[in-house]
Amino acid sequence: MSPPVRWGLSIVDWRYHAVQDHGCHPGGALVAECGHELLRVTTLLDEIDSRPCDACARLQLDSAGGQENTD
Repeated sequence: MSPPVRWGLSIVDWRYHAVQDHGCHPGGALVAECGHELLRVTTLLDEIDSRPCDACARLQLDSAGGQENTD
């Protein structure tokens, strides 16, 4: 089972990025699944309703075993 993923809002691109809540993060930063770095003080949320990072959303869909609709 993979670690829980939470979402943090980046002040750089104003998108929510998927972050492993208890992942290995360098000092002073949280590293999102797409590689984007967020400030360590970023509030992490369990759910979001808008503005996800496209790469993070795609990675989450893939890890859940979902298929992206390409119509």
